[in-house]
Amino acid sequence: MSSVRRVEGSTQHAPDCECPRCVGFTPGPDGTAVEHNRYTANGAYALVQIQGRAGEVAEAITCALIAEQLWRESFAPSVSACAVVLVRLERANAALAQVDERMDAEGGGPLAAYLGTDGEGDPLAKLRADAARWANQARGYLNDLGLTPRALAAIAKDAGIARSTRASAALRALSEHVEGRNAA
Repeated sequence: MSSVRRVEGSTQHAPDCECPRCVGFTPGPDGTAVEHNRYTANGAYALVQIQGRAGEVAEAITCALIAEQLWRESFAPSVSACAVVLVRLERANAALAQVDERMDAEGGGPLAAYLGTDGEGDPLAKLRADAARWANQARGYLNDLGLTPRALAAIAKDAGIARSTRASAALRALSEHVEGRNAA
């Protein structure tokens, strides 16, 4: 670990320091800069570890959009963001399930993980809250992309109204055309 010294109220690392603050973030496998720390390299919060799985999920979402004839290239950023959120949720749920299984094995029962061992409450409250937030974000993305039953119903209704409106306009135009020919 590098030494840190105070210089006029700020911190400055030693000349040979190789921390991300001094040398920048190290490139990831795809060549983009990636911050390596405990928040982005491990667990449900890991950007480094979820990129591959997020790509698989994004591909599946894209295939679903294509199958429903909803895909537009402009959806790609939303699909990518949705995939990251879904993978984080997947990893958080796996971690929480593992904790629940361990608590059950230790004889704590299903409430043990929520009550904590020292009476201070759930030690995983932040992860549980984040998982709930990610589930809600994923629902929002999927709804925006038209991949929920409600969104598909709305799209079908809008498409039906649009088709009906276009058909009515075409019939009016045809009628006006025919009437114009008959009047001439």
